[in-house]
Amino acid sequence: MAIVPVRRLIVWFLFLWVVLAPRVGVAHRLPPEVIAFFKVDGARLHVVVRVPTAILLDARLPTVQTTMLDLSAIDGALKGVAAEVARSLEVSDGGRPLTPERTAWILSTFTDRSFASYESAAARLSGPAIPADQPVYWNEAYVDIQYAYALASAAPQITARLNGLRLGGDFFQTRATYIPASGAPRTLAVSGPPQRVAFEPPLGDAIATLARRGVDQLGNQRLLWLFILCLAVPVRRLDATRAPFAVFAAVHAVALGLVAVRTAATSDDMFYLAQFVAGAAVIVAAVQNIIGSGRLSSVIVAAIFGLASGILLGSAVHELLPLAGSNGGLAVTAFAGLVTVSAGALLAILLSLLRLPYRLRAPEWLVTAALCALPAHEAAHVVVDVAGRLGQRNPWDQQPAVALLVAHWPVLAVAAFLALMTVMARATRLPGGARDGRTT
Repeated sequence: MAIVPVRRLIVWFLFLWVVLAPRVGVAHRLPPEVIAFFKVDGARLHVVVRVPTAILLDARLPTVQTTMLDLSAIDGALKGVAAEVARSLEVSDGGRPLTPERTAWILSTFTDRSFASYESAAARLSGPAIPADQPVYWNEAYVDIQYAYALASAAPQITARLNGLRLGGDFFQTRATYIPASGAPRTLAVSGPPQRVAFEPPLGDAIATLARRGVDQLGNQRLLWLFILCLAVPVRRLDATRAPFAVFAAVHAVALGLVAVRTAATSDDMFYLAQFVAGAAVIVAAVQNIIGSGRLSSVIVAAIFGLASGILLGSAVHELLPLAGSNGGLAVTAFAGLVTVSAGALLAILLSLLRLPYRLRAPEWLVTAALCALPAHEAAHVVVDVAGRLGQRNPWDQQPAVALLVAHWPVLAVAAFLALMTVMARATRLPGGARDGRTT
C-alpha cells in the first residue's frame, strides 16, 4: 500500500520535469531557392526558371563599385547563365535529351514576385528590363530564363535534373511546378544533391519513389516512434495492445491520406497545432503507463495521437506527392500501408525486448517510470518549442483557437492534465474498469 504515494510522487516529478525542462533552439537561415515551371502546351514544352544571383558567383556578373551590378554590360553574362542552367536541367522526353529551340532571359529585382505563378513568370520575361541606372546589389537580384522545347511525342514523359546549381559545395533547393496538358499543376520541392525527376512516372515507379522518399520522412517522425514505445513499455500481453494500436493505425492512415491528397497544403497554424497535440498525447501516454490507466483511456489517447501524427506525416507526404505524377492516390495508399506495417513490426519487437528490464530486481512501477521518462521528456521539448514558435507570431494572423492556446498554454496544459488524471483515476475505480492486461 505504501507504493501508491511513491508512484504519485514519481508522476508529478516526471510531469514537472518534462514540462519545465530547458531546451536549446537553433536558428537556421533559409538558403536561396531556385524556382522552375514546366508547362506542356501541345507539341511544345515551355520552361521558365528563376535563379538568385547570390548563387551565381562562378558566372562573374559584371559589377561597378564592387557590390553593384553593371546593368549596361550584363546581357552577355546572362546569356552564359541561361546556357549553363539549360545544361544543368538536362530536360528529356521519354529518355531523349531535348535542346531548347528558343531562349530568353531578363534580370529582375529582389522584390519582384512574378514567379508566384507560371502566367506572371512568363509575362515577366516579356516585360521591361531594369533601367540601367538603377542600383542593384550583386546578391539581391534574380536571373529569369525562359526555354521552349519541341516535344518528341503527344504523350510526353518529361524528366529534368533538378538541384544542379551549387555554391561552395552547398546545394540549393529547387521548387518545380509541372503543368500538364490536362490536369492540375503539381509542385514539388527538391533539396540535397542533384537528382533526376520524372513528372509522369509509371505506377510502379511512382509507388517506389514515394515509398523511398517517404521512408526518409518517416525517419523524422520522432513523436510517432516515441508513441509506439509508450504502447510497448508496460509489461502487456500482445492482445492488450491490439485495441489502442488498431485505433491509432486506422485514424493515422485516414488522416495521412486525406491530408496528403488535399489540393491545398497544410497551414502553419494547423501544422503547429498538430505538433502540439501529438507531443501532449505522448506525454499523457507515458503518464498513463505509470499510473496504470484503463483500456478506454488508452484507446482515446491513441486516437488523438493518430489524428495529429497523421496530419504531420500527411503534410510531409503532400510535398512529395507530385513525384508520383497522376498515380498519387494509389501511391499514398501504398505508403500508408507501409507505415502501418512498420509501426506494427516495431511494436512487436519492442514488446519482446522490453521484457528484459522488467526481469531486474526493481519494482515494476519504477522500471515503467524510467522507461517512460525518455518519450515524455522528448515530447515535452516539442510541446514547449512549438508553443515558443507560435508565441513569436502575430496573434492577429492566427486562428482564434490557436491564439488562445498560445497565450495560455501552460495553464491549459496543467488543467487538461489534471482533468485527464481525474477521469482515468475514476475509470479505474469503476466496476469492470480493469487495467490494461499486464503480465505477471
